[in-house]
Amino acid sequence: MTLNELKDIVKKENGNYSFKLYSSAFETIMVQDIYVPILNYNTGEKETDESKLITPNILSSINSFLDLKKENFIEELQDEIFRLFNISIEATSYGQVPDELIEEHGNTEANRIFFEGNNKETVYNNCKFNIVSYNNENPEKCFTIFTEIDWDLEHGLIIHFADGKFIEIE
Repeated sequence: MTLNELKDIVKKENGNYSFKLYSSAFETIMVQDIYVPILNYNTGEKETDESKLITPNILSSINSFLDLKKENFIEELQDEIFRLFNISIEATSYGQVPDELIEEHGNTEANRIFFEGNNKETVYNNCKFNIVSYNNENPEKCFTIFTEIDWDLEHGLIIHFADGKFIEIE
């Protein structure tokens, strides 16, 4: 993608800059969001200079997202998501898990059954990769993916990539 192509697809709504792109690595269409800094916190004034928002740095990050190769990160990402899933289902009592299931299997296994978390692939496949965020303050080729997960709807996962590599999950 070129800078002009990017400028053509970005939509400014309510002071935000966003658009949608298909990710072959995640096999879904995802909202792409360019962070717009607040210039004056007292007034809420946001940056409006497009040349400071839609930059070569942002373009480089978007192209890095588009160039992601699933085989370069999938194993590590699935392992980490599954690790976090296991910690969460062990430490949490979910109100929506039926009491009968808990009585029969215990809390952790009932959670695993309810959330279909038999293995790392099923847990990963139940993730909803929604929004990719770009920020001019980050180094080149960095982006963050906000992910919805059934086992923690309140927080979800925030997945960080840099230079086409999976870095960490928050």
